[in-house]
Amino acid sequence: MGTKILSKKKIEQRDINEFNKLIVKQKIYNKLFMTYTSEDFTKQYRKILSRNFLEDVENIRNTILNLKQNKKFINVNDWFDIVTIKIDKLKRL
Repeated sequence: MGTKILSKKKIEQRDINEFNKLIVKQKIYNKLFMTYTSEDFTKQYRKILSRNFLEDVENIRNTILNLKQNKKFINVNDWFDIVTIKIDKLKRL
């Protein structure tokens, strides 16, 4: 969804709203998932997704959520690369 938003010439508020809904869902699923995992798995998860990396993802998300129509501050390729890295790291678990 972030890639879609950053690739568009004109950013619609409905896109931002949909992106926000996806972030909320992801946070809920993540919290539930972490509730049912073992302590060892939780440690591995946090180690693989380092604090700095998660902060980078969160910063980009916040920037997307605060974008005004027709203004882009993030390169779509940078977003795609960082999300791909996150997915690849999660696959290691």
